[in-house]
Amino acid sequence: MLSSFINGYNCTIFAYGQTGAGKTHTILGPLDSLFEQDSELHGLVPRILSSLFDEKFMRKSLEELYGETSTVSYKIKCSCLEIYQEHLVDL
Repeated sequence: MLSSFINGYNCTIFAYGQTGAGKTHTILGPLDSLFEQDSELHGLVPRILSSLFDEKFMRKSLEELYGETSTVSYKIKCSCLEIYQEHLVDL
């Protein structure tokens, strides 16, 4: 999914399941680990965002090394929505 996003595709992570099944934990990880850097407890979103920024940094470093300029730009938007009993809530 990450490589598809970097190649220009829109991506969605959809967590579906019963209340208390661990969807939030899978997506975010433990809330107290969100502000720790390189935590093995991170969920999908912190890991993906970290990888995206590492990729952007790596491409910028390669451009500086080889003296090439890139026309690639990034726009990263992360939205979290909850659907519960047919009600949509923007988290």
